[in-house]
Amino acid sequence: TQRTNVLIEQVRANQYNTLLFIDRSARPISWIFEAFWENKYPNDKPPHVLFINTGKKDLRRNYMRGIGKAVSIDDGAQFVGIYDDEETIQLFEQRVKDDEDAKRIIFEDLGKEGVKNLTNKSVLVVDDIQFEGVQMLFVTTMINEIYHPEKLDYFEFGEYVPLPRHGLTYKDRGRYISRPVPRRSAVGRLEVVKTEIRRIAEIYSR
Repeated sequence: TQRTNVLIEQVRANQYNTLLFIDRSARPISWIFEAFWENKYPNDKPPHVLFINTGKKDLRRNYMRGIGKAVSIDDGAQFVGIYDDEETIQLFEQRVKDDEDAKRIIFEDLGKEGVKNLTNKSVLVVDDIQFEGVQMLFVTTMINEIYHPEKLDYFEFGEYVPLPRHGLTYKDRGRYISRPVPRRSAVGRLEVVKTEIRRIAEIYSR
């Protein structure tokens, strides 16, 4: 709940027009955000929500050829490749900018909604966890190249929220909230999970 509130307040403070969630990893975070926003600011219109899928055809990995190796930083995290030095970052960015096929794929995926809600808009990209930094750099570079938003920021939620293919198990569901919930039937259905998220949001948004 703490990170959700941080996200909400950052959105309000910066008056973002659009939130662009990384799909599929950050899609559950969008449910949490919407449920908490509805309870905390019911009279305020939330930003438009879009999803971008960077996993198709290994879009991100195509630009990593020959770039660096895993390195450790002071807090113990590891970043692979592109953060070795400024030169490799520039090389990665240039490879992204030159990939017209990837631009076309993303433009087609986001369609008219992308044009309407990203072009010349204030946009916040929301991800679950930043590990390598590859996804952040890929998405921000692509969105800037295709849509030229007025403002483009990045928010790391800081927690992995699993989303199995056929919904969420009871064990997974506990990751969405701050305390255990009673076991129910059909816990694998996403609508059950969303209902629980809304219920918890009502409690923690008061």
